[in-house]
Amino acid sequence: MSKTTISSDEDNSEVVADSDSDLESEVFTDSDYSTSDPDDSTSDPDDSITHSNDSIPDLGEKEEPPSKKKKTEFFNWKHGIFVPKTFYFDNSNGGIRSISRLGNDPIDYFELFFDKEIMEYIAEETNRYQKQNSSPSSEKSHKGKWYATNFQEIYVFIATTMLMGVVQKNRLKDYGSTDPIITTPIFRELFPRDRYLSILRMLHFVNNDEKKTGKLYKMLPIIRHMQVKFQQFFKPFQKLCIDESILPWKGNLSFRQYIPSKRHRFGIKLFILCDCETNYILDFIIYTGADTEIERIDDLGVSGSIVMTLLKPYLQKGHVLYTDNWYTSPKLFLELYYQGTGAVGTVKKKRKSMPSLTKKLNRGQEIHMHCESMLALKWMDKREVYMLSTVHDSQMITIDRLDHKTGSKIMKPICVQDYNENMGAIDLVDMQSSFTECIRKMLKWYKKFFFHIVDMASINAFYLYKTQNLKNLQLKEFRLQLIKNIGSKYGDQKQLSLGRLPTDPQLRLSARHFPSLVVSTASKVAAQRRCYVCSHTVQREKTTKYTRYQCEACDVGLCISDCFQAYHTLKHF
Repeated sequence: MSKTTISSDEDNSEVVADSDSDLESEVFTDSDYSTSDPDDSTSDPDDSITHSNDSIPDLGEKEEPPSKKKKTEFFNWKHGIFVPKTFYFDNSNGGIRSISRLGNDPIDYFELFFDKEIMEYIAEETNRYQKQNSSPSSEKSHKGKWYATNFQEIYVFIATTMLMGVVQKNRLKDYGSTDPIITTPIFRELFPRDRYLSILRMLHFVNNDEKKTGKLYKMLPIIRHMQVKFQQFFKPFQKLCIDESILPWKGNLSFRQYIPSKRHRFGIKLFILCDCETNYILDFIIYTGADTEIERIDDLGVSGSIVMTLLKPYLQKGHVLYTDNWYTSPKLFLELYYQGTGAVGTVKKKRKSMPSLTKKLNRGQEIHMHCESMLALKWMDKREVYMLSTVHDSQMITIDRLDHKTGSKIMKPICVQDYNENMGAIDLVDMQSSFTECIRKMLKWYKKFFFHIVDMASINAFYLYKTQNLKNLQLKEFRLQLIKNIGSKYGDQKQLSLGRLPTDPQLRLSARHFPSLVVSTASKVAAQRRCYVCSHTVQREKTTKYTRYQCEACDVGLCISDCFQAYHTLKHF
């Protein structure tokens, strides 16, 4: 997905909902792509977001903006020179917050978000969910055998899933394959296939016996934890942007959305606040229809309320916000102005309270009007571009692009150039995560959303790592190093599933090996072990056979007749 820019190739008049109307008009209800999911069978009881009566917070004394008594719905637009009011911002405090004992490895930054506490919680709820859904038949089957997981194993489970996003295969079972054509041994070393599938099947984040509240209750503890952590460890620089992102999902889900402008058009919509300088994700809101969690601000509509909810911790500090034409409106920008926050954005020409900029322009020309707090500008590129800004004047600048008809350099309004340079952080985050995202095709939406949060956390950890270490490292390299860190720190502590990894192939095929009886125990005089060849063969159908014989040097059970010889003479038995 490319960076959002205003250019001759972009239609600034895309069809989007007005900020004074409800988001729910975008809900995609066609069931052609739906899949059955009993957890997601509910539908929205209302087609609008319920508004509260929260008042606008009082202004602080720091920025001393104009008196709110002057704030009315009447905008006195006029021609002439506009001199914007700028708010002071202390840029020296931007960046990673002071954290004691922070190491230099990727895992140290990832664990800021996925710490031991949240991993223990996930392990606890996964174990609880397994108990709630266990049955005698599943306990008897080999694949159904279960032992309690722990936070170390959950770390390795997440690392294995992240690696699947880098090394992509068509089927999950291919990751555990011993077929020499497609085998990737690291997956068997990190996590046995059957154990991985068991954890994936039982992965859970909430106690089903507790009261269910809201459409996000399946993921609410993880969402709450991550929203707090994202803001805890990073203080943004001056420029911020808000845009929507979408998590691909075509299954049956009451709050599934359709966004035609996105690479993935169907899915779960998120509104994301990003720092423009680092692309760090500061906060996010998941759209769920009527019960979307936003603080309603009078007269700003849904889109304006989303902006004010996300910006709440950053008002009265001199930040500058960049938005596209779904959010931008004179009312919103005036409110931000009175909250000590600048704003720049594209705007729809028929947005309520916009001035009439009807003069016909030739390419490269502009016309503007202003009121006390903001500039409204129309610029003609290949198409008309409408802008609102509380931090720019109408200055035109020269850019490094030629007009093919005249041969001269193109002139562009400074507000347009500034918008192009800063409004694209969310699209860039989407693009980076799409290369290495660890999302697998699965039935339950909340599991897919969990792995999306893992992606978001790893991206934020990556930006913190770069800010602190100043290393020219790519996201893919960072994630690979993170996976190695997790494997080294937690891989040897997690419980292994039934069976053991085979010994080194060179020793298995070259050293001297002799059969011996499995050592008897107090409970079993004629002790047996499962034959490794019978259960791992690629030459015939796998079976589960037990034998009294083993190779003591290799520490594996082997049938004495054919399997012992095959194991020690064939590379692929």
